[in-house]
Amino acid sequence: MADPQLRLFFTGLCGLVPSTKSATPADPSKDVAVAAVRVLLAEGRGLHSGHGGASQPAHEYHEPVLKVRSDYVVSGSAFRPPDMSFTPPGPSSPTWAIYLLGDEDLTIDWPGTGVDFPKPWTSIPNPMCPSMTDRDKLEWVAPVKDIGGLGIVHRDCLGGGHSSVAARVRLTQGRLTTARFARDQGIHNDKILEWNFRKNDGNNPLNKMRAVSEAVKLQLTFTGSTIDLITTPGNRVIQLRHKPSPNPGDPDLVACSILNMPWPDILRVRPAMNTERPHDSHFELFYEMLTNPAGAVSRVPYPDPRQHCTGSVADPDPAVSNPQCPPALYDPHIDA
Repeated sequence: MADPQLRLFFTGLCGLVPSTKSATPADPSKDVAVAAVRVLLAEGRGLHSGHGGASQPAHEYHEPVLKVRSDYVVSGSAFRPPDMSFTPPGPSSPTWAIYLLGDEDLTIDWPGTGVDFPKPWTSIPNPMCPSMTDRDKLEWVAPVKDIGGLGIVHRDCLGGGHSSVAARVRLTQGRLTTARFARDQGIHNDKILEWNFRKNDGNNPLNKMRAVSEAVKLQLTFTGSTIDLITTPGNRVIQLRHKPSPNPGDPDLVACSILNMPWPDILRVRPAMNTERPHDSHFELFYEMLTNPAGAVSRVPYPDPRQHCTGSVADPDPAVSNPQCPPALYDPHIDA
């Protein structure tokens, strides 16, 4: 039997910072690798400093959490218990455990040799829409530098304290890919949207339409029956036990998500939207983690309801929550 897998999804206000240090991928024919990737969960839990320095209310409260089905969680005095649990409405709905990650760092307790991800594009797709051969590439994650002109995060975001960071996750192992695309929630049959980027007031557009990733997946093979996630401060252990996959023939797995989004999306109780998706003003929070926020053009994603990617691109992990906010990709940093 194949070794079990951890599948850890990231969605919502999550910014990815690759290390500048390279590593050797498990499969050099299709992947490249870096020593680590730091995932920064943007601070969206209250007032935030708007682009240009003025304090303004967050558009909607975002909470950084780890969400995992309760039957994966190992109980015991040595392990951190969930902060809450809930069962969504509906028949046969599983019970979920929630761990609050505000002001914490999370790591995976498994030997790290680097984070693999698919080789970058050799040429940029035109139009910028995914195909079955490139849908997993990280380039679909919205690139902060290309959009706003600057992409280097402040060093304090990666260690120590920074007011624009709500939580951090450090990855040193596994394979990181795009897992899901931002889709139309309106009348267009859940098609993948093409987005432009412009300022919150609608001005200063980038005029570069593209699909964007709405969820990123880390896949890690491990041995044994359990795997530990460590949260600090306190070095508290969240132990998770693998279960049989719902897909026959697949290895046993532990599936969980790091979410940074409003509670209605975490709890899956937000009413279905039957209108076109609005622009995502929360994306502006990513610019506050830059070394020079005032020097960036704080563009945010605007969907064009008239433009959708043609063809069918399957999402292998359709159960991932579908929030408003897409993740973002920063420039590589030596302290990641």
